[in-house]
Amino acid sequence: MLKNLKIGTKLIIGFLLVALLVGVVGYFGLKASTDIEKSFTEVRDLGLPVISVVTEISSYAKRAEGHLYLYLMLGTIEDKEKFFSRIDSLDDHIELLVELEEKQKETQEENEEEEAIINEMRSGSKEMRRIGEALIAATEDFELESGYADPTYQGIFNEINETTSKVRRLGVQYAERETDKINRQSAVISASEVQSYIKRAEGHLQRYLILNTEIDKEKFFKRYTSLEEHVVILDNRVKDSEGRELVADIKAMLPSLLSTGESLIAAHDSAIAETGTFDPKKEQASLVQLNDIASSIRKSSVMLVKIESQFVGRSEQLTAAAARAQQTTLITIVVAMVIALSLAVIISRSISKPIQILTDKAGAISRGDLDIKINPVLLSRRDETGQLATAFNTMTDKLQESYVGLEEKVNKIDAILHSIGDGVFVIDHKYDITMFNKVAEDISGFTTKEVLGKRYESILKFVFEKDEKVNDVFIKKAMETGEIKKMSNNTVLIRKDGTKVPVADSAAPLKDNTGKVVGVVVVFRDVTKEREVDRAKTEFVSLASHQLRTPLSNINWYTEMLLNNEVGEKKEDQQKYLKKIYHNNQRMVELVNALLNVSRIDVGTLIFDVKPVDFKKIAESTVDELSSQINHKKLTLKKHYDTTLPTIQADPEAVQMIFQNLLSNAVKYTPSGGTVALSLEKEGPDILITVSDTGYGIAKSQHSKIFSKLFRAYNARKHDTDGNGLGLYIVKSIVEQAGGKIWFESKEDKGSTFYVKIPFKGMKKKEGSTSFA
Repeated sequence: MLKNLKIGTKLIIGFLLVALLVGVVGYFGLKASTDIEKSFTEVRDLGLPVISVVTEISSYAKRAEGHLYLYLMLGTIEDKEKFFSRIDSLDDHIELLVELEEKQKETQEENEEEEAIINEMRSGSKEMRRIGEALIAATEDFELESGYADPTYQGIFNEINETTSKVRRLGVQYAERETDKINRQSAVISASEVQSYIKRAEGHLQRYLILNTEIDKEKFFKRYTSLEEHVVILDNRVKDSEGRELVADIKAMLPSLLSTGESLIAAHDSAIAETGTFDPKKEQASLVQLNDIASSIRKSSVMLVKIESQFVGRSEQLTAAAARAQQTTLITIVVAMVIALSLAVIISRSISKPIQILTDKAGAISRGDLDIKINPVLLSRRDETGQLATAFNTMTDKLQESYVGLEEKVNKIDAILHSIGDGVFVIDHKYDITMFNKVAEDISGFTTKEVLGKRYESILKFVFEKDEKVNDVFIKKAMETGEIKKMSNNTVLIRKDGTKVPVADSAAPLKDNTGKVVGVVVVFRDVTKEREVDRAKTEFVSLASHQLRTPLSNINWYTEMLLNNEVGEKKEDQQKYLKKIYHNNQRMVELVNALLNVSRIDVGTLIFDVKPVDFKKIAESTVDELSSQINHKKLTLKKHYDTTLPTIQADPEAVQMIFQNLLSNAVKYTPSGGTVALSLEKEGPDILITVSDTGYGIAKSQHSKIFSKLFRAYNARKHDTDGNGLGLYIVKSIVEQAGGKIWFESKEDKGSTFYVKIPFKGMKKKEGSTSFA
């Protein structure tokens, strides 16, 4: 059934089933959470009242004792009534504790030890009532001769104190047991201890005032010290804001409690010393104040017990409920995962199996098997995979048709490339060689089989002829820029056998229909014969120039003699013709010198005699040489020299040649009244020479040829017929051999700016046979 469903429908079914399973897991998780909350509420509702009740039991026991002492000292009927009221409240809280324990028996095992403690509390309460009634009766019915110091009184006082302390201890013991059950012992116990020590301190003080027993006086101060210590502990344990306010109130009342107690002791001791008796009624105000302070501290500590008891930990019942919830949730998740996994396997197989079949078929096609066909069973499916299978068969049919036509085109292109007289190889965007023609095999010595699929630089090494540094930047630039790039001059290819063959030509980008560069076609040819011819021409020019220099020098010398009238006076016409001869002879000398310099640069025989050179001095020297021409044309010359420029290791003649050519061109091709500027400054690790003018400029169409041999821009020829087109070629050669760079900016009829950078590290010394002409 699944195989005929759409893939989208299968996925929707899968998502719905997963959502259903998530809902089931969520339901059981919510149920478990509810069970935990219910158990927590039960523990809280049962645990917290028990702690409050036993705390009140301890409190009522000590408060009853305190009111009895006040009545015996002051005879206040109110304290007598409060004594019996506190005993009644003590009994009520013991019975309330019994009721709470009965409720806990439904969820907890019966604890015999707790019942024994409750029974002892009941017994203690009855004893307190009996002893109190006896003391009141003795006070009201008869007067003892020795007052409160009578042994009968002493025994009764000790008895009620012991009974009260017993009930208090039972209450604290029961509170500790109950607090331990809910895992919140520290702050609650500390608050209970504060209640206990405040009443015990008050009780010992009252006993001392009544019975004049030194031990009660000492115990008052000891209980006060313990009270302070427990308040500090309580301050460290209470964290919530309301509880901390109550602790602050208790701490604020402690000094008053101590001072009131000390005041009463002082009054008692003074009266005993003077009269031998102490009348409590005279200190009634202090006694009432003491009682009020003790009651306030007790109330604050009771509130603290209630507040801290709200932060209840989990009981064993809560832990059991959590365990049950975890178990339920875990089982639900496991079942859900098993079901979801089963569904995922079924659905994924119904989707993945036909896709795997199609993947295998596609792999066969990629290996060139275009006769592959899809199984008819898969074609019969009515879901997307059936449609995909049908489209797949249609695609293979179309591919077979296209392949036949493509194969013919490829064969034709291959035949053309292999019939070209130059070496040709093609690289893809990864720089791997994908085509290598027969001429490339002949020039490089590598076979097509050896190079196909390999990165070109690992096979074909294009290097500079002089230093054998890699020179394949033209290929990478063609790939990066999408433009045709020419191979640099003086490039050689290292053949398979290690020999070198001079090559030249270019690299052109291959682009797809979107204009994206997908590869490069590199064309190169063996230029050994061209180099030999060029070298022969250079050598001929050099030889011819040398041969011409001697007669030209003689002509120049004799003409100067004639112009200077060293061989007699000449007529005006004769003088005119001699000047023309001299001028044209000078042009010939300059041309011969330029040709000699070019040939020496090309052949590599030129010497670089390196020494420290001050560029500013050479620049000024060149300006002085051209000053007559500058003044004649009324040009404005602007100069800017960086005064911090250091001397640079360089050939003075080469530097002179740079300034001479750049400045003479600027002066020559700037019309009268124009401006020429010369600047020397630092730029990074280089000295930057800038020569600009407001002259005729260079047409954009001729920018690429400006540094070529014997080239002169057409507007330069129009304005000045003199010139040989070799100056900028010489300058460029010198700058590049010095490790520098030259470039320019120019607009026709706007002027030109030439820039030269030469490293501060200077030129390298070069051995040769000749210097500049």
